[in-house]
Amino acid sequence: MARHQNPDGSWSPVGYTRQCRPACAPNPGSEDYQTGVTGLSLLAFVGAGYSHLSKDTYDGLCFGDVVRKGLQWLKGRQDADGCLGSRSAEKYMYSHAIAALALSEAYGWTGSQLLQASAQNAIDFLVAAQNPGRGWRYAARSGDSDTSVTGWAVMALRSAALSGLALPHSALDGARAWLDEVTDASTAAAGYTHLGTGKVFIPGLNQDFENHETMTAIAAASRVFLGRGGALSRQGAGRLQQDLPRADALAVDYYYWYCGTLAVFQ
Repeated sequence: MARHQNPDGSWSPVGYTRQCRPACAPNPGSEDYQTGVTGLSLLAFVGAGYSHLSKDTYDGLCFGDVVRKGLQWLKGRQDADGCLGSRSAEKYMYSHAIAALALSEAYGWTGSQLLQASAQNAIDFLVAAQNPGRGWRYAARSGDSDTSVTGWAVMALRSAALSGLALPHSALDGARAWLDEVTDASTAAAGYTHLGTGKVFIPGLNQDFENHETMTAIAAASRVFLGRGGALSRQGAGRLQQDLPRADALAVDYYYWYCGTLAVFQ
């Protein structure tokens, strides 16, 4: 991970092969998601216990320097409203929510005043971007919501609460209301943009892949983070255990594996 970091502190969805030796097989994404990818990469280091103050080194790399440069890059991409990354990017709320989570986790881990204002501003923008009384979507206050973006927002809000950052109860209430709206109370199956959403795919890209209950996983974990786990979360986690990871080519789904692991763990 450290070897793939760009000199400016970011991680690139496109140019990552330039940073590693030997070079990785290219599988480029879109630079629209550079802020989100940088946030995910930082979360890996912070989750492993590293901060911008760490002195740990491996193979000539100081992980404290890695985290410091990544955090500086994120802070440098925050606008006056607190949004992290460009709002011209497609689905920019994904990137913002993930980056806000990274800043909040880094602040909560260290209590550093160097991070407090940026983390708080990022959470403030996340709250302002919520569809009133409901969830989040690709852009701020777009009028429609989806369970995937909402799940990342919930994780950021939960982190903010644990880190001592300020947020209104209404944001949590809206997230709960959205999850209730898209979850079948009898089966615990959660939809993507509405109750009973079927297979979600991008035509021409992944329509041949198997369908998995990723949204059910997100809803189950989010309910725990929102203090309302209970029977629906347990039932949802039970559904996931009927669809364990398999290495079959069309069954590989890293997003489902991530969300499902998180949900069952919680």
